[in-house]
Amino acid sequence: MCDRHSNQQIQLAMIMMGILAAMGMLAMATFFTGQAVLYENRTDSAPRGIYVRYPGDKLEYGDYVIVSLDRKVGRLPEGFLLLKQVKGFPGDPYKVTEDGLEIRGRVYPLRDIAGLPKPEKGRYVLAAGQYLLMNESRDSFDSRYLGPANEKDIRSKVKMIFSYEPVVDVLDWISS
Repeated sequence: MCDRHSNQQIQLAMIMMGILAAMGMLAMATFFTGQAVLYENRTDSAPRGIYVRYPGDKLEYGDYVIVSLDRKVGRLPEGFLLLKQVKGFPGDPYKVTEDGLEIRGRVYPLRDIAGLPKPEKGRYVLAAGQYLLMNESRDSFDSRYLGPANEKDIRSKVKMIFSYEPVVDVLDWISS
């Protein structure tokens, strides 16, 4: 019995040391790069959770990126960081219609919400250095309203390392 208890304590201590070492490495990376290594999303416009940055990693369709607003929009200041998914690359054609923004055979609906910029209807092609960044949520504040994002405003690619959804599901289950 004593041996099993000691082994459990040793395992717990090793896990805690691993967590502390990982936190220390993230803190050092933040210190040396001058930017946070982790990004947290609590909004419903993209999967909620904790993401790690992959600066310099090649972008592909569907990747999530951290993008900085290039201007003040409503209550959001210039430079505000958003988590968005890459849906269009330079050279991709897209169109804005009454129904929404359409790219690569998919329509992302537009909502008429006070304070959101309204895109002009028409056919477009993404220029060099431009990307369409949109999330799956109908309520996402993204290229549907802001237009293409400039490459210089994309801070980094990110990948989720911890999802809040299982925690939220358990809390919902407990409260019901």
